[in-house]
Amino acid sequence: MTDNPFDNLPDDSFAIRFDPNYLSQEQVTTNIKNVLTTNRITHKLVPIASPNSRFEVISVDVEGEKSQTLGLLQNLVKSSVLSSTIDSVIPQPGSSPGPSTTGGPSSQVSSQAIEAACGEEISFELPRVEKSNPFFHDQNKKVANQNTVNVFVLDVSPYVNNAQTKFEFQVGGLSGIGSGKVHPFVSNFVRNGKFELGIVADALDQVEGEFVENREPMANHGIFTASIIKTIAPEANVTIIPIIPVTKDGKLSKMLDILEGIRRDSESILRSSQILVNISAYAESPFMLFSKDSDSFDNNKNKIFNMEIFKDQITSIREFLLSSENKEMIDPNRRIIAAAGNDRERTSTQPWPRFPAFVKDVISVGSIRSDTMLTDYSNLAQIPNEAAVEHKQILDQLEIATKNGIYAYGGTANEGLKGLYVNDDFYFPNGTKESNLCGVAKWSGTSFATAVVTGYMAWLCLRGFNAADAERMLRENLPTTDDGIPILMAKQS
Repeated sequence: MTDNPFDNLPDDSFAIRFDPNYLSQEQVTTNIKNVLTTNRITHKLVPIASPNSRFEVISVDVEGEKSQTLGLLQNLVKSSVLSSTIDSVIPQPGSSPGPSTTGGPSSQVSSQAIEAACGEEISFELPRVEKSNPFFHDQNKKVANQNTVNVFVLDVSPYVNNAQTKFEFQVGGLSGIGSGKVHPFVSNFVRNGKFELGIVADALDQVEGEFVENREPMANHGIFTASIIKTIAPEANVTIIPIIPVTKDGKLSKMLDILEGIRRDSESILRSSQILVNISAYAESPFMLFSKDSDSFDNNKNKIFNMEIFKDQITSIREFLLSSENKEMIDPNRRIIAAAGNDRERTSTQPWPRFPAFVKDVISVGSIRSDTMLTDYSNLAQIPNEAAVEHKQILDQLEIATKNGIYAYGGTANEGLKGLYVNDDFYFPNGTKESNLCGVAKWSGTSFATAVVTGYMAWLCLRGFNAADAERMLRENLPTTDDGIPILMAKQS
């Protein structure tokens, strides 16, 4: 499910991975010693290298009593996570965009190459889809809206105050504006001088600054995601609500508070609207337990335990999805579409979906290549069938999904999806930079595969379907993988 220190563990040993921003290595070591010593378990604790630099890992090697040790360590991790002072974090997305490639381009393109691309329009299409198919998508054909559709993109925004005005100023200040070089794609988001993507002022702890001097590409993550959705469903109301500051991690509690606010609005001022929430982010627990495969511990059970850590938060997500009129039913007019995660390159096993993508009735999105193979960065879109069957009882009890996945094209390291990007420059690993003349970048990840799925659901809702029926259309009318997961192969042209 996440970064995996298995390769550095001795056989039949355990490891606790922790965030030193919450507890120091000394504190964690002391807590483990106290628990094991009290229960007279002989042990050896050794700090080991973590695959993720934000965390530290302590291995726990014991003599016998593997099952008892497992239970004690699980209780220790649970008690640490449930401490009132701990809030799970929402990490910054991990890759960087570029004008020509994605994930931190290894070489820059010339200004001439960038300018040559500025005249291209961007659209999405589903190959080999006949007009009789419900997914036949004429992007240029406007329709009389049969539904009001509100899409909320819970993501990153760089400003606390006056975000809308500042984005309008920044987009209007791109060097291509007024020279005929600006990308037509960018022009789609500025009408009569007004930026068409809503951006909500937020209460995040950010330092307000000049965007043009900001080297943080992640400041654009929310705009980029929203622009993909708006391109597919231009008549939808798309609003960015910040949950992640520009230069540090967000807090899961903030995201859950915002979801509760949207739920209340959906039962009052937005009662007649279809509500889609795009979460191209995931939560990370400050404490997690790992183990080598052994007779005493099954790796899939370990993954489920690390999902169970989010038990209270799972309940909050389910509250958002349930109908206020019938708590036994999912509300047909609202859905959450969430990224499965981009952990595959950092773990030796197939990573399962992250929180909140693994929650029952959340739509979990993984990323595939143009040949429908899983990209080299994407998590699985849902728990594998074999594990789902074997552990059905506990998964059902925890309200963890087993049939909620969808795959969509999310770009590769060589060819990302195009989206709105308004920083003045692209910064490269070698310290050089290239001017952003068009207002467009290429980026890849499950974040943007998620935006594609959200965009098509919004497009269907605009044509009269409610959110539940839009999801059903995806699941019933698209080709599938061998294990039955729908594939939305929408590519840009």
